[in-house]
Amino acid sequence: MKKSLSLGLFAAGVLMAGAAQAENVDFNSTLLNTCLISVSTPGTLGVSGDGTTLGSESGGVAATLSVTSTGSNTISISAPALQQAPGSYDPSGEVVAISYTGVSGLSSVNQAYTSSATSFGVGVVASSSLVFNAQVTNANGFPAGDYELRTVVTCE
Repeated sequence: MKKSLSLGLFAAGVLMAGAAQAENVDFNSTLLNTCLISVSTPGTLGVSGDGTTLGSESGGVAATLSVTSTGSNTISISAPALQQAPGSYDPSGEVVAISYTGVSGLSSVNQAYTSSATSFGVGVVASSSLVFNAQVTNANGFPAGDYELRTVVTCE
């Protein structure tokens, strides 16, 4: 009887070892088409030595935007405009312009000074930057007071 019991346990062990269990381990994701823009460094304007240019490259500071994009997006930059100037400022003959350059994942983007609206396509970009410069040129000069130049950057 001992022999048959041992043989029975051995047969049960062989049957259990042959029945292996398998499980799939799946990873899934749904990526949304997103684009985030944030101003890392606000720009400032300074005046040139001859007094005819007010700009970020004339004693001011360039503005820096951080851009993160997933999917296929378009970044649009509005035409720049002077939003605020002293009452004694003479705008006749002024030219308001911006330029920008991409850094890292946007390194192929390079826009010379323009007064027009511009745009460019962007795909997946993980935390890249755009560096903006702005200027107002005016042969009439710039009287003392507060100035504000604005362009709007949209990503959609």
